[in-house]
Amino acid sequence: GFADASAEFGDIAAPTVLVPMVSMPAELAVVAAALVDLDVELPLGAMVETPRAALCSAMLAPTVSTLSFGTNDLTQLTYGLSRDDSAPLLAQYRRRGLIERDPFTSVDPVGVARLIALSVETARGANAAVTFSLCGVHAADPATVGLARHLGITTLSVSPSQVPAARLAAAHAVLGVS
Repeated sequence: GFADASAEFGDIAAPTVLVPMVSMPAELAVVAAALVDLDVELPLGAMVETPRAALCSAMLAPTVSTLSFGTNDLTQLTYGLSRDDSAPLLAQYRRRGLIERDPFTSVDPVGVARLIALSVETARGANAAVTFSLCGVHAADPATVGLARHLGITTLSVSPSQVPAARLAAAHAVLGVS
């Protein structure tokens, strides 16, 4: 396991217990208590995948070392659409000029981005040491990565097939290239 690899190779990774689909601080308290009961000393993090978690980040931040924005689910729950079957509707919205981009490809700058910005701002106010990450397909989108950098999100998490695109998007964000 991880402990054996760390003993043999040194600290090659810094694992965090990341709690998915958090919507209230009490969920984190339950996991934190379980870690204590199991004598597991690992940092605790929360996935911000629900609008409620984004709005309540100031209450989540004191308990965690990191907040990770799961933008796929956050977008679904903000729009009330499933990314698995929304393509025909979104195509019609684009044709009619209701949206410019697919919100499941590039973070919606009006709704989802504002939730993320509010979450970062309020979480920092409650815990200046909290770090932020962005995960999902949006973490390979240049516009989204530029926004993430502007907000102080320092880590991107993507599927292995998206690593090259995420690296390129991050380089563009650092260089200010769109």
